[in-house]
Amino acid sequence: MHSWLLHNYSHWLDEKTSGPALREKIEKKTDRFDEILIDEGQDLPLCVYQALPGIAKRLSVGADTGQMLHSGGVSAEQIEEVLESQKQIMPIELQYNYRNYFEVYDFGRQFMEHAPSVHQSAILDNMPRGKGGTSSLPVMIQARDEDDTLEKLSNLLLDNENVNVAVLLYFTDQVDRWHKRIKDRGFASTKFHSKMSEYERELHAARMENIVVTTFKSAKGLEFQVVIMPEMQFAMGDPKFMTPEHYYVGCTRATEKLYLLYGTPALPAWAKSFRADSYVHIPNSPTAGTVQATSF
Repeated sequence: MHSWLLHNYSHWLDEKTSGPALREKIEKKTDRFDEILIDEGQDLPLCVYQALPGIAKRLSVGADTGQMLHSGGVSAEQIEEVLESQKQIMPIELQYNYRNYFEVYDFGRQFMEHAPSVHQSAILDNMPRGKGGTSSLPVMIQARDEDDTLEKLSNLLLDNENVNVAVLLYFTDQVDRWHKRIKDRGFASTKFHSKMSEYERELHAARMENIVVTTFKSAKGLEFQVVIMPEMQFAMGDPKFMTPEHYYVGCTRATEKLYLLYGTPALPAWAKSFRADSYVHIPNSPTAGTVQATSF
Protein backbone atom coordinates (compact mmCIF):
# COMPACT_ATOMS: atom_id res chain seq x y z
CA MET A 1 0.00 0.00 0.00
CA HIS A 2 2.83 2.40 0.88
CA SER A 3 4.60 1.71 -2.43
CA TRP A 4 1.39 1.95 -4.44
CA LEU A 5 0.45 5.34 -2.99
CA LEU A 6 3.98 6.65 -3.39
CA HIS A 7 4.32 5.45 -6.99
CA ASN A 8 0.89 6.55 -8.21
CA TYR A 9 0.10 9.56 -6.06
CA SER A 10 3.48 10.74 -4.70
CA HIS A 11 2.17 10.27 -1.20
CA TRP A 12 3.88 8.38 1.63
CA LEU A 13 1.70 7.25 4.51
CA ASP A 14 2.67 8.49 7.96
CA GLU A 15 0.99 9.43 11.23
CA LYS A 16 0.21 12.91 9.89
CA THR A 17 -1.77 11.68 6.89
CA SER A 18 -5.46 12.59 7.10
CA GLY A 19 -8.13 10.54 5.39
CA PRO A 20 -9.95 13.43 3.68
CA ALA A 21 -6.69 14.92 2.33
CA LEU A 22 -5.55 11.54 1.02
CA ARG A 23 -8.93 10.92 -0.59
CA GLU A 24 -8.89 14.32 -2.33
CA LYS A 25 -5.39 13.72 -3.64
CA ILE A 26 -6.25 10.26 -5.01
CA GLU A 27 -9.56 11.32 -6.57
CA LYS A 28 -7.84 14.07 -8.58
CA LYS A 29 -5.47 11.63 -10.24
CA THR A 30 -7.46 8.47 -10.93
CA ASP A 31 -10.66 7.05 -12.31
CA ARG A 32 -12.74 4.79 -10.10
CA PHE A 33 -11.58 1.20 -9.74
CA ASP A 34 -14.09 -1.59 -10.16
CA GLU A 35 -12.78 -3.27 -7.03
CA ILE A 36 -9.98 -2.93 -4.47
CA LEU A 37 -9.10 -5.89 -2.26
CA ILE A 38 -6.99 -5.43 0.87
CA ASP A 39 -5.47 -8.29 2.84
CA GLU A 40 -3.91 -7.94 6.30
CA GLY A 41 -5.99 -4.79 6.66
CA GLN A 42 -5.25 -4.49 10.38
CA ASP A 43 -1.71 -3.32 9.56
CA LEU A 44 -2.76 -0.18 7.66
CA PRO A 45 -3.64 3.22 9.17
CA LEU A 46 -7.25 4.38 9.45
CA CYS A 47 -6.77 7.12 6.82
CA VAL A 48 -6.62 4.40 4.12
CA TYR A 49 -10.19 3.37 4.88
CA GLN A 50 -11.32 6.97 4.97
CA ALA A 51 -9.88 7.51 1.46
CA LEU A 52 -10.33 4.38 -0.65
CA PRO A 53 -14.15 4.06 -0.68
CA GLY A 54 -14.23 7.23 -2.78
CA ILE A 55 -12.29 5.64 -5.66
CA ALA A 56 -13.69 2.10 -5.70
CA LYS A 57 -17.07 0.70 -6.71
CA ARG A 58 -16.39 -2.16 -4.32
CA LEU A 59 -13.90 -2.44 -1.45
CA SER A 60 -13.15 -5.77 0.24
CA VAL A 61 -11.00 -5.86 3.38
CA GLY A 62 -9.68 -8.87 5.25
CA ALA A 63 -8.50 -8.03 8.77
CA ASP A 64 -7.59 -9.92 11.94
CA THR A 65 -6.96 -7.79 15.01
CA GLY A 66 -5.09 -10.69 16.59
CA GLN A 67 -2.41 -10.42 13.88
CA MET A 68 -1.79 -6.67 14.03
CA LEU A 69 2.03 -6.34 13.96
CA HIS A 70 2.41 -2.67 12.95
CA SER A 71 2.05 0.10 15.52
CA GLY A 72 0.15 2.28 13.07
CA GLY A 73 -2.50 -0.36 12.39
CA VAL A 74 -6.12 -0.43 13.46
CA SER A 75 -8.51 -3.08 14.72
CA ALA A 76 -11.05 -4.86 12.54
CA GLU A 77 -13.77 -3.13 14.57
CA GLN A 78 -12.33 0.31 13.77
CA ILE A 79 -12.16 -0.54 10.07
CA GLU A 80 -15.77 -1.68 10.09
CA GLU A 81 -16.87 1.47 11.89
CA VAL A 82 -15.19 3.91 9.48
CA LEU A 83 -16.40 2.05 6.38
CA GLU A 84 -19.93 1.89 7.73
CA SER A 85 -19.91 5.66 8.21
CA GLN A 86 -19.31 6.10 4.46
CA LYS A 87 -20.97 3.20 2.67
CA GLN A 88 -23.36 0.33 3.12
CA ILE A 89 -21.22 -2.62 4.16
CA MET A 90 -21.63 -6.37 4.59
CA PRO A 91 -19.43 -7.62 7.44
CA ILE A 92 -18.59 -11.34 7.38
CA GLU A 93 -17.02 -12.90 10.47
CA LEU A 94 -14.74 -15.81 9.61
CA GLN A 95 -15.04 -18.47 12.30
CA TYR A 96 -12.82 -21.34 11.17
CA ASN A 97 -9.11 -22.08 11.23
CA TYR A 98 -8.07 -24.15 8.23
CA ARG A 99 -4.30 -24.08 8.85
CA ASN A 100 -3.41 -25.38 12.29
CA TYR A 101 -3.93 -28.46 14.38
CA PHE A 102 -5.92 -27.63 17.49
CA GLU A 103 -2.83 -28.33 19.63
CA VAL A 104 -0.70 -25.71 17.85
CA TYR A 105 -3.44 -23.09 17.93
CA ASP A 106 -4.29 -23.85 21.55
CA PHE A 107 -0.67 -23.23 22.53
CA GLY A 108 -0.25 -20.06 20.45
CA ARG A 109 -3.45 -18.43 21.65
CA GLN A 110 -2.05 -18.33 25.19
CA PHE A 111 0.11 -15.42 24.07
CA MET A 112 -3.15 -13.58 23.40
CA GLU A 113 -5.12 -13.73 26.64
CA HIS A 114 -6.06 -10.08 26.06
CA ALA A 115 -7.73 -10.77 22.67
CA PRO A 116 -11.20 -12.36 22.78
CA SER A 117 -11.19 -12.94 19.00
CA VAL A 118 -8.65 -15.80 19.24
CA HIS A 119 -10.61 -17.61 21.96
CA GLN A 120 -13.97 -17.88 20.20
CA SER A 121 -15.70 -21.19 20.83
CA ALA A 122 -16.75 -21.39 17.17
CA ILE A 123 -13.09 -21.53 16.16
CA LEU A 124 -12.01 -23.97 18.85
CA ASP A 125 -14.95 -26.35 18.47
CA ASN A 126 -14.40 -26.79 14.74
CA MET A 127 -10.66 -27.47 14.72
CA PRO A 128 -9.29 -31.01 14.25
CA ARG A 129 -8.00 -32.36 17.57
CA GLY A 130 -5.38 -35.06 17.88
CA LYS A 131 -4.99 -35.29 14.12
CA GLY A 132 -1.24 -35.62 14.51
CA GLY A 133 -1.42 -37.67 17.70
CA THR A 134 0.77 -36.69 20.64
CA SER A 135 3.40 -35.45 18.16
CA SER A 136 1.15 -32.50 17.30
CA LEU A 137 1.78 -30.90 20.70
CA PRO A 138 4.25 -28.01 20.49
CA VAL A 139 7.68 -28.77 21.98
CA MET A 140 9.64 -26.48 24.29
CA ILE A 141 13.37 -27.33 24.20
CA GLN A 142 15.93 -26.04 26.67
CA ALA A 143 19.52 -25.38 25.51
CA ARG A 144 22.67 -24.44 27.43
CA ASP A 145 23.84 -21.67 25.10
CA GLU A 146 23.75 -20.56 21.46
CA ASP A 147 26.03 -23.39 20.30
CA ASP A 148 23.81 -25.93 22.00
CA THR A 149 20.78 -24.24 20.45
CA LEU A 150 22.40 -24.62 17.02
CA GLU A 151 23.05 -28.30 17.69
CA LYS A 152 19.45 -28.95 18.63
CA LEU A 153 18.16 -26.80 15.79
CA SER A 154 20.32 -28.83 13.39
CA ASN A 155 18.77 -32.06 14.68
CA LEU A 156 15.31 -30.65 14.02
CA LEU A 157 16.27 -29.61 10.49
CA LEU A 158 17.66 -33.07 9.77
CA ASP A 159 14.52 -34.71 11.10
CA ASN A 160 12.33 -32.50 8.88
CA GLU A 161 14.51 -32.30 5.78
CA ASN A 162 11.70 -33.29 3.38
CA VAL A 163 9.15 -30.62 4.35
CA ASN A 164 8.99 -26.84 4.41
CA VAL A 165 10.51 -25.38 7.58
CA ALA A 166 10.49 -21.80 8.88
CA VAL A 167 13.03 -20.57 11.42
CA LEU A 168 11.42 -17.44 12.86
CA LEU A 169 13.09 -14.62 14.77
CA TYR A 170 12.19 -11.10 15.81
CA PHE A 171 15.18 -8.99 14.74
CA THR A 172 16.67 -8.79 11.25
CA ASP A 173 20.22 -9.17 12.60
CA GLN A 174 19.11 -12.43 14.24
CA VAL A 175 17.96 -13.62 10.82
CA ASP A 176 21.36 -12.80 9.30
CA ARG A 177 23.25 -14.50 12.12
CA TRP A 178 21.19 -17.69 12.26
CA HIS A 179 21.01 -18.02 8.49
CA LYS A 180 24.81 -17.95 8.35
CA ARG A 181 25.15 -20.47 11.18
CA ILE A 182 22.62 -22.81 9.57
CA LYS A 183 24.34 -22.46 6.20
CA ASP A 184 27.74 -23.14 7.79
CA ARG A 185 26.31 -26.39 9.16
CA GLY A 186 25.61 -27.49 5.61
CA PHE A 187 21.89 -26.73 5.35
CA ALA A 188 20.71 -25.03 2.17
CA SER A 189 18.36 -22.26 3.27
CA THR A 190 16.73 -19.03 2.17
CA LYS A 191 16.62 -15.85 4.23
CA PHE A 192 14.33 -12.85 3.98
CA HIS A 193 13.80 -9.64 5.90
CA SER A 194 12.83 -6.05 5.15
CA LYS A 195 16.35 -4.63 5.41
CA MET A 196 17.75 -6.77 2.59
CA SER A 197 18.41 -5.01 -0.69
CA GLU A 198 16.11 -5.65 -3.62
CA TYR A 199 18.97 -7.54 -5.29
CA GLU A 200 19.40 -9.81 -2.25
CA ARG A 201 15.68 -10.52 -2.05
CA GLU A 202 15.50 -11.42 -5.74
CA LEU A 203 18.60 -13.61 -5.46
CA HIS A 204 17.21 -15.57 -2.52
CA ALA A 205 13.77 -15.84 -4.11
CA ALA A 206 15.30 -17.31 -7.26
CA ARG A 207 17.05 -19.97 -5.15
CA MET A 208 14.23 -20.74 -2.75
CA GLU A 209 14.99 -23.64 -0.41
CA ASN A 210 12.64 -25.61 1.84
CA ILE A 211 14.25 -23.99 4.92
CA VAL A 212 13.36 -20.30 5.27
CA VAL A 213 14.93 -18.06 7.93
CA THR A 214 12.90 -14.91 8.41
CA THR A 215 11.17 -12.60 10.89
CA PHE A 216 7.77 -13.08 12.47
CA LYS A 217 6.53 -10.05 10.56
CA SER A 218 7.75 -11.29 7.16
CA ALA A 219 6.23 -14.74 7.76
CA LYS A 220 2.73 -13.35 8.16
CA GLY A 221 0.37 -14.79 5.57
CA LEU A 222 2.61 -17.82 4.99
CA GLU A 223 2.50 -21.38 6.32
CA PHE A 224 5.00 -24.18 6.82
CA GLN A 225 4.67 -27.77 7.96
CA VAL A 226 7.27 -27.08 10.64
CA VAL A 227 8.05 -23.86 12.51
CA ILE A 228 11.10 -23.47 14.76
CA MET A 229 11.41 -20.42 17.02
CA PRO A 230 14.90 -20.16 18.61
CA GLU A 231 16.09 -17.68 21.25
CA MET A 232 12.67 -17.59 22.87
CA GLN A 233 14.28 -16.58 26.16
CA PHE A 234 14.24 -13.08 24.68
CA ALA A 235 10.55 -13.14 23.71
CA MET A 236 8.44 -10.33 25.16
CA GLY A 237 11.64 -8.52 26.21
CA ASP A 238 10.22 -5.16 25.12
CA PRO A 239 6.41 -5.49 25.07
CA LYS A 240 6.07 -2.17 23.23
CA PHE A 241 7.68 -3.72 20.14
CA MET A 242 7.92 -7.46 20.80
CA THR A 243 4.18 -7.80 21.20
CA PRO A 244 2.24 -11.01 21.94
CA GLU A 245 0.85 -10.75 18.41
CA HIS A 246 4.31 -11.45 16.94
CA TYR A 247 4.58 -14.78 18.75
CA TYR A 248 0.96 -15.71 18.12
CA VAL A 249 1.56 -15.15 14.41
CA GLY A 250 4.78 -17.17 14.61
CA CYS A 251 3.10 -20.15 16.27
CA THR A 252 0.19 -20.18 13.85
CA ARG A 253 2.44 -20.40 10.78
CA ALA A 254 2.87 -24.11 11.65
CA THR A 255 0.49 -26.54 9.98
CA GLU A 256 1.90 -29.61 11.73
CA LYS A 257 4.81 -29.13 14.16
CA LEU A 258 5.98 -26.27 16.34
CA TYR A 259 9.27 -26.12 18.25
CA LEU A 260 10.41 -23.35 20.60
CA LEU A 261 14.00 -23.25 21.86
CA TYR A 262 15.18 -21.25 24.86
CA GLY A 263 18.58 -20.85 26.52
CA THR A 264 17.92 -20.05 30.18
CA PRO A 265 18.24 -22.24 33.32
CA ALA A 266 14.46 -22.09 33.85
CA LEU A 267 11.43 -21.64 31.65
CA PRO A 268 11.18 -18.06 30.34
CA ALA A 269 8.84 -15.82 32.32
CA TRP A 270 6.27 -15.68 29.52
CA ALA A 271 6.02 -19.49 29.40
CA LYS A 272 5.32 -19.96 33.11
CA SER A 273 1.73 -18.86 32.65
CA PHE A 274 1.10 -21.37 29.83
CA ARG A 275 -0.77 -24.58 30.66
CA ALA A 276 1.68 -27.45 31.18
CA ASP A 277 -0.59 -29.83 29.27
CA SER A 278 -0.49 -27.63 26.15
CA TYR A 279 3.10 -28.51 25.22
CA VAL A 280 5.91 -31.04 25.68
CA HIS A 281 8.91 -29.79 27.65
CA ILE A 282 12.39 -31.19 26.99
CA PRO A 283 14.81 -29.84 29.61
CA ASN A 284 18.49 -29.76 28.90
CA SER A 285 20.26 -33.02 29.71
CA PRO A 286 23.34 -32.63 31.94
CA THR A 287 25.02 -35.57 30.21
CA ALA A 288 23.94 -35.27 26.58
CA GLY A 289 24.89 -32.46 24.25
CA THR A 290 21.99 -32.92 21.85
CA VAL A 291 18.38 -33.96 21.79
CA GLN A 292 17.25 -36.10 18.90
CA ALA A 293 14.07 -34.78 17.30
CA THR A 294 12.89 -38.33 16.66
CA SER A 295 12.49 -38.85 20.38
CA PHE A 296 9.84 -36.14 20.80
